[in-house]
Amino acid sequence: MSADRDQLKQAVFNICLNAIQAMPNGGRLRVGVTGVKGGEGEAGWQAGKIRVFVEDTGIGISALERERIFDPFFTTKAEGTGIGLSISHRIVHDHGGTIQVRSNNGSTMFEIYLPRKISSSNDQERFGQGRGDSA
Repeated sequence: MSADRDQLKQAVFNICLNAIQAMPNGGRLRVGVTGVKGGEGEAGWQAGKIRVFVEDTGIGISALERERIFDPFFTTKAEGTGIGLSISHRIVHDHGGTIQVRSNNGSTMFEIYLPRKISSSNDQERFGQGRGDSA
């Protein structure tokens, strides 16, 4: 599987932008990356993956909205397009990952889980496309 750094940056950026917009009166945005060891997460099913999280102290996302936030063109904003989170979801899925969302009044956390081993498309550019021949 090949990782596209620009796409992954875009996925996280879209989530961060939504988080910032969910804090119209200010708040706290926390973004981080951790490795998941065995036994962590829900019964360890994410063990061996990389976890990227985005947490805000905004208005939260209702349970009804959480069911639809990754649907294309779904938005609760007057001027939103509803494609940012849909694009993020697709990018993460295309990289073999998953997104989880937890929210209550006053905070929301998006967690992206990605496989540790994703070869970068930049590696192909740097080293060239091999044919498997030996010299």
